[in-house]
Amino acid sequence: MISLLTNINFLSTGMPWPVDDLDTKLRLESYEKHKLLFQGHHSSVFRDLNRLLREDESSVLAFSLNWHKRLTTTFANMLWGEVPNISSKNDSNGDYLKSLIEYNDFYNTGYEVTLDILRYSPGILKIGFDGERATIESQNPAFWYPVVNPDNIKKIQYHVLAWTFEEIDWEGKKTSYIREEVHSRGKIENRLYELDNGKIGKQIKPISSHPRYKTLKDEQNTGINDFLIIPIFNLQTSDNPFGQSDYEDINSLIEQLELRICQITRILNKHSDPNMAGPESCLINDPDTGEPIFTSGGKFWPLESGEKAPEYITWDGKLDSAFKQMEFLLDQLYALSETSSVLFGDPKKLQRADSSAALKRLLISTLSKVNRLKLSIDPKIRKALKIASQIEVLKKVPTAVELINIKIDYRDGLPEDPVEMAQIANLEGTEAEELKNEIAVE
Repeated sequence: MISLLTNINFLSTGMPWPVDDLDTKLRLESYEKHKLLFQGHHSSVFRDLNRLLREDESSVLAFSLNWHKRLTTTFANMLWGEVPNISSKNDSNGDYLKSLIEYNDFYNTGYEVTLDILRYSPGILKIGFDGERATIESQNPAFWYPVVNPDNIKKIQYHVLAWTFEEIDWEGKKTSYIREEVHSRGKIENRLYELDNGKIGKQIKPISSHPRYKTLKDEQNTGINDFLIIPIFNLQTSDNPFGQSDYEDINSLIEQLELRICQITRILNKHSDPNMAGPESCLINDPDTGEPIFTSGGKFWPLESGEKAPEYITWDGKLDSAFKQMEFLLDQLYALSETSSVLFGDPKKLQRADSSAALKRLLISTLSKVNRLKLSIDPKIRKALKIASQIEVLKKVPTAVELINIKIDYRDGLPEDPVEMAQIANLEGTEAEELKNEIAVE
């Protein structure tokens, strides 16, 4: 799905809100759906689940296998779980870079935006200045409206952030507003409009005339010849420059897994409270109504010749077939999500991973995906830090320097084997000594 917004006219008085553009609507709808999946509200997305469970639609069976959250956090953990080392060529002791990172809680921000990249594509970073220091924050992609060049949809002309809010005055009158930030290179336009029956109403100008924004200017020159909005995308293709969510490929598999386990639960519930069959002597008459009723527990029924003893009615739920299908679906889930059961504690595969090298071999697809994420994230993270440092230099923040040649050394988040590492170090030392001897002989 591709946003086809090619100008900022959709932000003006008289235009419908939400935006009347099919591709934008589909994009925002997918964000809302993936948000619900990540939060575990699967019944709001998997509409067929309750229908297929028919009469068993109940709170007993209304639970979710939240693979969406588990898979998303797994990849974010592998990227940020072990804090990477960040350095800059012109910040020799690293004190300034460290202070910038700590001020912005930067590693948690990186983790947040990675979650958004995986579940939504894109994740959004916003750089600003709070009067003291430069800020780097993650933004909700549902508030982001990219305006592209009509001749090159990969080239963004404006980054628009837009959101709505309501206020109630002392008389109880409710007013709805839409707040807009239009980001271009070197400039931010701040706009505020009233919302009137699904359309953008009159503009509040200057924006500072509204008490909520009394210190804000209609236009801000950033002093930076670049955008202060940085989108980071998941898997991109030539015809989908805004990337693809990880959830698209696995939704149907997870829906089927949840259906299978709900049906297995239904079968087990029936077996835990089965019906009983037996001769009429199992029944007694209710003294109040005279109706035959069944009682059990500590009873003895003498059987007439040829009578059948009381028994529970059971049925073959074909559970073996259900579990085999679940195994197949799980294998497909691991394949499509580029993970492995070893990541989730599979004891059989963990026994095969007798070293960190063996573990990495079992996780080739997973590590490849993490490396692909780094290709998308790394240049944008470095760009955000560089722009933040440029802003602090412009604002004359003490000790600020413009960071150049920023380098980020990521780790894989996997446990290290001390014995294996010692063996590798010993082998490298031996090879170095042999090479030194060879040079001496020559």
